[in-house]
Amino acid sequence: MRLRQSPICAMFAALVFSSSVISSFETARAQQKTRPSASSAAQSSVIFAVTRRGDAAYEFEPIAFYGRGVFKGSIAGDSSAAELTRFANSYYKAGQRYRLIWGGAEAGTVVAKQSQKATDCSKAAATADVQTSVQLGGNRMALATNSPTLGLAKSSRRAPTDEERAQVKTQVERIFREKGVPAAALDKLKTINLTATDLNNDGVAELIGTYMIKREGTEIFIDQLFVLAEPVAVGGMKIGVARHEQLKGTDFSDPESLESVGESAFQTEILLDQLDVDGDGTGEVFTISYSFEGTNYTIYKKGKQGWSAVQEFHNYRCAY
Repeated sequence: MRLRQSPICAMFAALVFSSSVISSFETARAQQKTRPSASSAAQSSVIFAVTRRGDAAYEFEPIAFYGRGVFKGSIAGDSSAAELTRFANSYYKAGQRYRLIWGGAEAGTVVAKQSQKATDCSKAAATADVQTSVQLGGNRMALATNSPTLGLAKSSRRAPTDEERAQVKTQVERIFREKGVPAAALDKLKTINLTATDLNNDGVAELIGTYMIKREGTEIFIDQLFVLAEPVAVGGMKIGVARHEQLKGTDFSDPESLESVGESAFQTEILLDQLDVDGDGTGEVFTISYSFEGTNYTIYKKGKQGWSAVQEFHNYRCAY
């Protein structure tokens, strides 16, 4: 897939928000009151998102603290200067090392280079050197942690088989029809990404992916679907998570921004990675999407009643 400069740069070209983005941002603002302070992170495991920018530089930023059985939000770009400084002094000293997580297991090392707390954007992030055989970039992202005990399982992350792709596609088309997408538009179905990963170490992979249909006419509609599909004993897949979102062309005053939807997680929820943080035997699923002013992170966990989002966190980066 052809990559543009960066979804973060693309957000500057947009002049308006979609109503769904505004709603998400306002919700995140309300959640901000419960964010833990940087000083409280000392008692918690820190989970970082690891990405590779359009200029090939690696960047990592905190997305959750986990302690005493609870996921908590993190510091963000709009945290106070004092909080950002305390966090940087504790976690972004040059040479500090973190365990890279890929497929729920350790797959390399993230070495901190420089905090970005004094920059105009990405104040909660730091640049890094990444030592791994995993090829990161675009929609291929990873996690990192300061915990010495998380991610000790066997790594599980691969491309799906043709059969798995077909099974998930059948479910995805059904969901799109239920959401009102015309059957005739299904031939425009595009797979943004689809990953096979064994979340519960039973030897059979779950499928996690994002799909998009763009309809052009008197008005442009972009329907997106993030899904987590679980295998069933008799063959086939059942859907554990299905999150649908519709964007309209009128939400974007700049054609470049509209064309960037789906690239490198811009306005599109995609898989970051999975990791069994709470030790219950099933990996939590971490996702990312870039909005106009920042980055949205969601953590999904499987409980007795099925899958649910246990944390949704917005990290403010820049105003458009």
